[in-house]
Amino acid sequence: MLGGEVEILYRRKALTLLQDEARKVLDAARELPSFFDISTEKNPDKLIEVVNSIKNKENDVQVLRRDLTKSLAEVGALVLNREDLLRVAYGIEDIAAYVSSTAFRISQLLKSSSTLMGEIKILLLSSIEGIQKLNEAVLALSMNPSKVLEIAENIQKLEREIDDEYKNLIAKILDLTKSIKEMILLKDIVEGIEDMMDECLHTSDTMTILALSL
Repeated sequence: MLGGEVEILYRRKALTLLQDEARKVLDAARELPSFFDISTEKNPDKLIEVVNSIKNKENDVQVLRRDLTKSLAEVGALVLNREDLLRVAYGIEDIAAYVSSTAFRISQLLKSSSTLMGEIKILLLSSIEGIQKLNEAVLALSMNPSKVLEIAENIQKLEREIDDEYKNLIAKILDLTKSIKEMILLKDIVEGIEDMMDECLHTSDTMTILALSL
């Protein structure tokens, strides 16, 4: 097989693994809103079930990223943009970690009765929209790389909106929360959600560079 054919084969495999990664992360993120419908008194085991489900998806993402790393190591320098492919893969893996840690923290927050739960849910739904757009960008890498630039701009716009929501929510947490323990937990949750969106933006920037080389 010629070098050019090998590169095409391995790059196609790499893009497929990235798609699987992004899909797993999106599936995990879509489970987060279900926390707000769970009664901790009537069904406490459901919290653990959802947290474990999200954690398992994070583990699946790690396996896919390792498979991608191994695949690109096999072909070596024949795939010219392998560094960018790996940066995207690690970025998606980092998002999965944020999703998992956010799931755990929200499950702990539900044991209290915070008045800010509704606003946290709104912020969370906005970040899930960002992960959805990132998933669309990964799919576009294979089908229409030029579309990635447009999606990346949308992610950037959404990130700015989430940043504003995050700052407003932090101010409310400091003003309205009396319990130090609850304040720390709320702050950790909203910072985790904001960091999740920051990583979406960073990963979409890397995908923009990657798309220009495809």
